[in-house]
Amino acid sequence: MTLSLSAGLLLLFRRHLPRLLGVTFLLILFWLQLRTGSRIAFGATVLSLSLVFLLGKKPLWIIPVFLVAFVGLVNTPSISGRFGNLFNVFKFSRFQDQVKGLMDSRTQLLIPPLYAADASPSSTPKPTPIENKRAIQEDRSTSIRLDVEWPRALRALKKNPFFGTGYASISLATDNDYLRALGETGLLGFIALITIIINIITDLLSNLKKKLSSLERFYSLGTLGLVFGFLIIATFIDVFEASKVATLFWMYTGLASGIALKHS
Repeated sequence: MTLSLSAGLLLLFRRHLPRLLGVTFLLILFWLQLRTGSRIAFGATVLSLSLVFLLGKKPLWIIPVFLVAFVGLVNTPSISGRFGNLFNVFKFSRFQDQVKGLMDSRTQLLIPPLYAADASPSSTPKPTPIENKRAIQEDRSTSIRLDVEWPRALRALKKNPFFGTGYASISLATDNDYLRALGETGLLGFIALITIIINIITDLLSNLKKKLSSLERFYSLGTLGLVFGFLIIATFIDVFEASKVATLFWMYTGLASGIALKHS
């Protein structure tokens, strides 16, 4: 979140030395985020920084963002390993399809009848030796979301579609703030949340079109990237329920909306 806001303020500097210090600060923040090992925050950061530089008319700055992200991904086993788990899951599903096709073809073979008079003495069957395979790594966080948490939120929505089942009635975590809003507050609460977010984005976009000071404009630009990344993370994490993060989010966006109100 701070990375996107800092990237917007970085565009405010024109001289080389302040920009160099700003880039150094961004790299430190990015390194700290890599240490958390969060794939979701990693992807949201790369996309939000790209949006900030694109709207800030610095599209070439997106190239270093992806280069630094690639280097950081390669040198952070906690993130690259978890991305690898996703690929292993996809490869395992393809392997299952191949095995199923092979078994279907074997069942179609015709087995000749064997008469009792010609039957050979029975012998103890021996299992076919197979090669020991390493267990397929499972992406447990994705499995928990798809099999437990998200269906639970949808079941809560079915109980009371308009008002939901109440705050904190689902569980400690849903790992999707939109589904959590639907399950706990129903369609009315979800529409209220989305309306607030749309109004914030509208204020930020209007700030970019107005004749504001450089500080106000680039602050609004950084906040827009912050909101974009926050909404991505909210798809997989309950960020609006995390008080420390949510407080900063509403503070930053409230200040940006205040700028829009000031110049309206």
